[in-house]
Parts: sequence; C-alpha cells; structure tokens
Amino acid sequence: MCTSWSVTVLLLLRRVTPLCSLQYAYNEKLKDWYAAYNKPGAVVEYFKHNNPKEEWVVVLDSDMLLHKAFDPKDLPLERGWAYAGHYDYLIGTDNGLALRHVPEVAPR
Repeated sequence: MCTSWSVTVLLLLRRVTPLCSLQYAYNEKLKDWYAAYNKPGAVVEYFKHNNPKEEWVVVLDSDMLLHKAFDPKDLPLERGWAYAGHYDYLIGTDNGLALRHVPEVAPR
C-alpha cells in the first residue's frame, strides 16, 4: 500500500544520499560504550571515503525534525568546520515549537 508518508520518503530519497555506517558506540581508546559516539564516528568514516561535490553537507539523525526552513548562507559557516544547532529548545517553551504544536497552552 502506498501511503502519503511512503511517497514523501521516496521523494526525499531522490534528493539525499542516506548513509549507513558501522557501529561506533564502543570507544577503543576509552574502553567504554556510549551511543553518542556513533554520529561523530560515522561522520569521520564518511569523509574518509567520500569527497562530496555539494557545497554543504547536512547531517541529521533519523529522529530529528526540521520545524522551519533554513538557508546555509544565513549561518556562520566556514569550509572545513562543523556547525551545530543550539539545543536550548529543551529549556522552557520560548522557541515557538511548543506554541506550534500545543497552541492552547500558554508559553511559560
């Protein structure tokens, strides 16, 4: 059955190249397991084996949601440097996301 969700996914996959990498949760140097090691390990692995022709590379987790459009030209980006979002959305409800999804609850 073809749902609107699956059509959206198929359209999206024509525009992006997904990456499946090895497991990097174990840090050999520190001798410990930590799931957060996966993303930096996968990014390093990607750039070891790929030289993308695109001007920008966006790294998203499968559980991430973009709640508004962004233009890389509006960000302080420099070639060869990473840029990450500020995760202050976890503090309070002043970023507009809560208001968008639960408008009946006043911001605190």
